[in-house]
Order: sequence, then C-alpha cells, then structure tokens
Amino acid sequence: MLRSLAVAALLACPALWVMSGAAVCWGEDWRQWRGPAGDGVSGERGLPQRWTREQIAVNSLGESSNSSAAISNGRLFLRTHKSLWCPGNKE
Repeated sequence: MLRSLAVAALLACPALWVMSGAAVCWGEDWRQWRGPAGDGVSGERGLPQRWTREQIAVNSLGESSNSSAAISNGRLFLRTHKSLWCPGNKE
C-alpha cells in the first residue's frame, strides 16, 4: 500500500509540473518585441478577424516612435523616443 502511494506521488509530480507550466502560457503578457515567443503569434483563441470603426482606437502620441506596444499585468505601455506612456495610468 505504501509503495503504491509512493509510485503514484512520483508519477503525479511531473504531471503537476507540466500542467503548471501550461497554465503560465495562457494569456501571457507581451513584454517584448513580437510577443512572448518573439514570433508575433498570439496563443489566444476567439479573437476578432475584423474590427468595426467603433472598436478601433486611434490616438496621436505627439512624438515619433519605432517601438511596438507592450502589455504587462493588464496595462498597455507605449515607448516613444522621449518618454514611456501608460494610458489610463494616473502616476
């Protein structure tokens, strides 16, 4: 009985480790250029293929920029040549 419990625990540990790593992959932040894997591909499913005019948000930053947006902890960050913008941030 004790031996079968030990074997079950040894088999469960790798399975739990793999599942915990998979959970981290879902809904990842885009903290770097071209996303989590650096390939520009989102793992999210069910995203819209087309956008209506009401869904498109356009705003001028007033400065030039060659960077892409980054998302971390649910916040959007935009880097320009002179500053870092975080829309909606009061700080």
